[in-house]
Amino acid sequence: MALTKNLTHRDEIGDLRQRLTEQSFPWWVAGENIAQGFEEDKMINVIEAWMRSKDHRANILNDQYTHFGLGYKDGFWTQNFAQSVDPVQT
Repeated sequence: MALTKNLTHRDEIGDLRQRLTEQSFPWWVAGENIAQGFEEDKMINVIEAWMRSKDHRANILNDQYTHFGLGYKDGFWTQNFAQSVDPVQT
């Protein structure tokens, strides 16, 4: 998103599920939250915005997800969530 300056769930590979598959991650369920325009040092603001949104909040609170990633670049935020078909290693 930061490269194209376009807020979207899709890139040249596809959507999150296609990107996970491309990276050989054996996902079962997956979700993604994206945002733009929140400063890097104000992460609480983007988290609060996601929590006020029904769909974004549902992703954050979904107890099926066992894996999580957060990214920020040039004003674009991404949260990725997934559950692997493989057991979580502890």
